[in-house]
Amino acid sequence: MSLADVLEVETVNKLTSALQTRLPSIIVSTLYNVTSLKLQFKARLLQELHANCVELCKRKKPSMLRKNKYPDMVEFSWDEIFEELQSRCPILLDVLSTVVNSKKCDVIPPLGLCYVILMQQRNHELSVIQRIITILLSEGNAKKQVCNCVIAFNLHDLWSRCISGKLLSELV
Repeated sequence: MSLADVLEVETVNKLTSALQTRLPSIIVSTLYNVTSLKLQFKARLLQELHANCVELCKRKKPSMLRKNKYPDMVEFSWDEIFEELQSRCPILLDVLSTVVNSKKCDVIPPLGLCYVILMQQRNHELSVIQRIITILLSEGNAKKQVCNCVIAFNLHDLWSRCISGKLLSELV
């Protein structure tokens, strides 16, 4: 730790005053107004998010995104994806919910799809949705142009239209 990392006396006094109120909102607001502390909060939050993602990638307690065998895919549910996101990676859920500016149930598939894409990018074995889409396109006899469009355009829109609440077994 260098001298530059030490908080100034005025800052310490503000923090002490905030602590004396014993009100979490005032304490956090005061802490967050100190740039060096804000950066430390951010680093700690990202560290926790990283740890959550590492745990999801482990084979010991696997993510449901790893379940890419046909029987598992038939039982696929966006609600289960959402529950995993909620219980095993809550920070990411909070970030994604903030981005879409909604906590409604109708955003579960888009949030889930974002989660799936990010986690598959992190670990290629977390690929259940990509496998389901591949099966839907190949079993549905999609032409090469359709497959190219899916890759080039809005995957979520196509996914929503293809699935619309139906089980994979109803489609193949």
